Amino acid sequence: ASPSNLDPFEPIKVIRKPLTYDEYEDRENMFYSYDGEGLSYHTFDTIGKYTIFPESHWKRMFPRESPGQFDHNDFNRRNIYALMCTEENLKLTYDLARKTLPKDRKIDYADLIKRSSDMKEILKDEVMFVQLYQDFCLDLLDVMKERDPKGLSKVYDSPSIFDGVVGILLRELRKKPIRNFILYQPTRKKIMNDFTDMLEELFESKDIFLKELKDVIELRRILEITLTKADLGDLAEYSEMIHDEKKYKIYLQGHQKYCFHFWRPEDMREYSLQGFKGFNTGCFVWGRSGSGKSGTLAYATAWAHENNWVVISIPRARKFTDNRVKIERHINGLYVQEQLAKELLEDLRISNLAHFEKMPVDLNIYGKMDKTGVHDNELATCHTDENGIKYFREYDPKRRVWNDAWKEHLTEFELKQITKDTPKMLERISHFVKEPKTLLEIADYGIEHPEQATCAIAEIVHQLYNTDEANVMVMIDGYTEWFRPSEYTSFRYANSGYFIPPHDIAIPRLFMKFDGHKIRNGVKICAATQESYFNHKVTPEMIESPKCYNVEMGPLHLNEFRNAVRFFQIDGKIFTDIKEWRIEQMHMESQGYWKGLYESYFKTISHFDYEKRE
Repeated sequence: ASPSNLDPFEPIKVIRKPLTYDEYEDRENMFYSYDGEGLSYHTFDTIGKYTIFPESHWKRMFPRESPGQFDHNDFNRRNIYALMCTEENLKLTYDLARKTLPKDRKIDYADLIKRSSDMKEILKDEVMFVQLYQDFCLDLLDVMKERDPKGLSKVYDSPSIFDGVVGILLRELRKKPIRNFILYQPTRKKIMNDFTDMLEELFESKDIFLKELKDVIELRRILEITLTKADLGDLAEYSEMIHDEKKYKIYLQGHQKYCFHFWRPEDMREYSLQGFKGFNTGCFVWGRSGSGKSGTLAYATAWAHENNWVVISIPRARKFTDNRVKIERHINGLYVQEQLAKELLEDLRISNLAHFEKMPVDLNIYGKMDKTGVHDNELATCHTDENGIKYFREYDPKRRVWNDAWKEHLTEFELKQITKDTPKMLERISHFVKEPKTLLEIADYGIEHPEQATCAIAEIVHQLYNTDEANVMVMIDGYTEWFRPSEYTSFRYANSGYFIPPHDIAIPRLFMKFDGHKIRNGVKICAATQESYFNHKVTPEMIESPKCYNVEMGPLHLNEFRNAVRFFQIDGKIFTDIKEWRIEQMHMESQGYWKGLYESYFKTISHFDYEKRE
């Protein structure tokens, strides 16, 4: 065979010399664990080392497919499932490791108030800081639910504004007399209500949708609130106020100038990714093609499973938009993919079986999802036709047309068919599983009845977003595929080239919001993809991802790159012995990126060595 016909994945026998003691020791230093465990104990000394996962372990995390190109490039020869610990992987999981559940937090707020504790010193403790932060986030979520039970308000849709409000309250703990009013939960919620009033007033008066707290601060630099001693109840004597009532001003602009309102203790800043502050919300991982984005998502997923988190994993977002499976239109205007919904539900069941078996269902929020996964409260803003059917209707001011103008062109036969299918489309899983005790009952019914699989997923996700039983991670690889038109077509979308947008497809619509801050105990981690686009790079600005939630993948350092090459030799992907000088050459040519490693070896060095052997 000539070099041009050489298949890099075709096994080639190479006679190797027995390993010397130094080579054997070097190889042993490449691996941290052989049983898929120990990610929680990784340190900076572990960077560059591999964790080997038994196949059963890996298939539990990713039952159907792995993120990125792992299945094609890494696992197709010897089924050795392994992940390298990189700096980005380690620092990201360091941030996530600080999160705790409410039952594990033991903060005595009354004692802090009575002792007039120096909150400036307390906030320097990263453990205490994160616990306070999480408690404040839960209170703000409760305030949102109490004020707006239907969830129609959009003021906290942006994590930047949500986390910004919490961050400002934490920094105000350094000041008297407001600190005790923030520590006391009822008055804390009252102050959060004042913040929310200000935000809603801005949203309505300016008729704009603000996504960054800095935009809010440009419009309103001071928030004036009223502190009332009697509101502290039994702790009123510790109000640190002379008068019964006091007007207090929170200078928002000062917080924006200080760490962009995302202040954190020094220990957290030292061991966190540069510019990333979304430890309570999640992150958007981006970078050039082949930079290891999918590897970071796989590592975070493995870490979450090891730490007993519930993980909702979507390793390939594109399969929901690539027109390979049947799609059906629901009467509310969304499109359902029964086959893909069933597959996703099966994967969720396999990955989280232990949790689903024991996690109870909150019947107060159960049964609110329709067949396409849309919450009843969201349908409150929908249009209702003459038959009482609700569907999404909006006006395009640029084109001066309603999005349901296509109805004027339906034939009589089509109208009759819609009328015939309507009763079946109005069914939902709560009609059949009326009082499930665990999430497993919902999952099992959805798998057995694929027509209800999308509804089952939506009900499970809704339960997980509101649970205090476990931490939750939502992982989506190829997230940016949902921000471009799908490959499905319909005459209803003539204005967009007849391509159905992903936000009108049920599963993508359910997950495409970057809303990790609305998960009571959890995060959402997403990654961009460039695998199918030549010379194209997706940036956070293109999808309006808020600042401080983005992680840009950097190149591998030489030692990590060297270990990757040595591991590929063991795994059989590299079938030649490579000298140290050539590894340094490959590192330079590839600029330290994974994709460059493959190209540097398979396109040049492997052919050169093949000719030499011939």
